Amino acid sequence: MKLRYPLHLLVALTAGALVLAACGGDDSSSSSNNTSASTGSPTSAAATTGSFTIAVSKTNLGDTLVNSDGRTLYAFKADKGGKSACNQGCDSTWPPLTVSSATAVKLQKGLDAEDFKTITRSDGTIQVTDYGQPLYTYSGDTKPGDTTGNGIGNVWYAVNKEGKPASAGGAPATTTTTGY
Repeated sequence: MKLRYPLHLLVALTAGALVLAACGGDDSSSSSNNTSASTGSPTSAAATTGSFTIAVSKTNLGDTLVNSDGRTLYAFKADKGGKSACNQGCDSTWPPLTVSSATAVKLQKGLDAEDFKTITRSDGTIQVTDYGQPLYTYSGDTKPGDTTGNGIGNVWYAVNKEGKPASAGGAPATTTTTGY
């Protein structure tokens, strides 16, 4: 019976360490393949049918970037130099906003095409960036407009149309969630 408590603690600590490693570390193996920051420029006009890659929507954080499904778009503070640090493992929790080509990005009217570029990820897919920050959705958001990924680990934030953390009252909103 005495060994049961330490074993549960060891299992919990190991699981936590794996989650942190998947979402926060420097993935040096991807940096050599991910050298094409700002490889493309998206089209400036959104399709009149509402078909778009990125739009702005009102959420509890105010005006927030969303994908074509209305899912909030996030940035990861560990991403540097136009390169994604969220790869193998992390990208299942934080799916990157990808497109088929650099010219496939469609923006809602009012968004500036020069703010949105693309990068090539370590797996060869093309990811959309805003002001150089790769964009992601969060698997924990269950419906359009959810912002449950905002503030996780103090390294993930919902993005406004100026590429800054979205917030309803001027200051970035945070949550008490600590998992990645």
